[in-house]
Amino acid sequence: LRGFSNQNFFVFVQLQKGSSFNDLNRKIKEFVVATYSSDEYVPVLRPFARFHLYRLGDGGGSIEQIRLIGFLGAFILLIACINFMNLTTARSGNRSKEIGMRKVIGAFQKDIIKQFYFETSLFVLISMVFTVFLAQLFLPVFNTLFQKELTLESLQSPSLLGFLIGTSLITALVAGSYPALLMSSFQPIRIIKGFSGSSLKRAGFRKVLVMVQFSLAIGLIAYAAGIYKQLYYLQT
Repeated sequence: LRGFSNQNFFVFVQLQKGSSFNDLNRKIKEFVVATYSSDEYVPVLRPFARFHLYRLGDGGGSIEQIRLIGFLGAFILLIACINFMNLTTARSGNRSKEIGMRKVIGAFQKDIIKQFYFETSLFVLISMVFTVFLAQLFLPVFNTLFQKELTLESLQSPSLLGFLIGTSLITALVAGSYPALLMSSFQPIRIIKGFSGSSLKRAGFRKVLVMVQFSLAIGLIAYAAGIYKQLYYLQT
């Protein structure tokens, strides 16, 4: 025994410009092992920016939890995009005459695609604003239930605003891709004659979208159930 106490503490070190973080970490480990003839007590250097989320032991945040929440959010967003595609293509026949008339008066396929991408982007933007409003509305309830002190002040950060805008644009591109390509491919002559296109193919693809959506939803539920059982096992 070296003693009856175990003192762990943090020391903040500022490296000079040009210093190698990995080399310093390796040299400290070599020094400690050579001094104590053991690697039982080895200091670990971490960048200050990673100090909170990559803490050793208890306390601080958890990058694993953030990644898990981000993965679940992306999963749910993908399901929403597939649902939007399915609903939009199901209603495509209602706008077939509009598309046919636009093509008759000179609109090109790229103009139709731009129109539907613009409509999808506007829909996603309104949804994002509504989501922020709901988050602000229910945040006090969430803090009370889970004993947290979360705020939405981070939304004023330019980096976070850029992330939200970028995510909205990507969502609009994904959700509006198939509906825009499908509706822009309608032939004006066939539409005017009363035939809106390959309805059987659209119905078949919608069935595929529904199956994919249900598969993702079932997988998400199974994943959540597995996490719940793991947490319950750890608590009991």
